[in-house]
Amino acid sequence: MCNEPVPRINSFVIRFVMDESLPTSEAETWRGAIKHVQSEKEMTFTNWSDAVIFMGEFLPGNVLEEPKHT
Repeated sequence: MCNEPVPRINSFVIRFVMDESLPTSEAETWRGAIKHVQSEKEMTFTNWSDAVIFMGEFLPGNVLEEPKHT
């Protein structure tokens, strides 16, 4: 038997939708949806930071923090 730790896997599906039916001046209107595959929990967002918070519910520690430059 192997006593190696089993990797913990978290998978996400992220979908972005651009609403092209709006006038050109509002062309950057978009929305997104993110789904955690293992739990099937899903949410919609229009702000990327909300998606990062959602992923943080499933990922350990500070894995989503931006690297610090020295």
